[in-house]
Amino acid sequence: MYDFIPDTHGQRELLEALRAQLGYRRTAAGWRRPDAARRLVFLGDVRAVHAAWDDDAVARFDAAVPTSRLGVEGHLRSAKTEIGRAIEALTCGPEVESPEPHGFTDKGGHRRTCTRIRWWRAGDATWRDIAVSVPDLSELPDESVPGRISAMQYPADAAPVLFGRYRKSWDGGPGPLAAANAFCHDYSAALDGPLVCYRHDAGEPLDLSRLVVRRRCRIGPPSQSALARARALGAQQLAWFCAAR
Repeated sequence: MYDFIPDTHGQRELLEALRAQLGYRRTAAGWRRPDAARRLVFLGDVRAVHAAWDDDAVARFDAAVPTSRLGVEGHLRSAKTEIGRAIEALTCGPEVESPEPHGFTDKGGHRRTCTRIRWWRAGDATWRDIAVSVPDLSELPDESVPGRISAMQYPADAAPVLFGRYRKSWDGGPGPLAAANAFCHDYSAALDGPLVCYRHDAGEPLDLSRLVVRRRCRIGPPSQSALARARALGAQQLAWFCAAR
């Protein structure tokens, strides 16, 4: 039995509160529940991925990293390598070129020709059906997508998959599942949304009643300790970037 938590967007205090709400306590072996029957998993018979499940990308990653642990050296590899392209597919999600001469204007007023797609919903047939984050869908053609794009869609009979990345609004409730076997539970924790855990039991279908929600307890500027942690993390990431150049 597993408790899945999506990207926390650096919201440590919110994560600690949710972890306590779920019943986890620190032990010599790490964070554990008293009954030891559940495990905490951060984004078998359920799949968990940061942005998009891609069988080919998973296979390429497994081949390049048998231990499934990148380490510092792995993070510094070029994005142009096989492993770099696999990681981008899994953590960013697919984008495809819109058919010429079509494009769209994003919410920031920028003109774009690459379209993010709803990879999780098999059966979407047209460009307007499959597009994500396009303010005005009428800018895209109301015509069928090519077969190579349809092939990116997650099969309706595949194992349940949990993912984040595609930021959602809570708006009084979780909203519907992305598909019967797919659920995005990133509800904008970095923008005062709740941090949402999905509690999965092996063999069970996805069910929104399995959510555990932790809301922010305070409204105001971040604490000094949170700012210090953010600065330290930024300095570390900058050092990695400079070392990679």
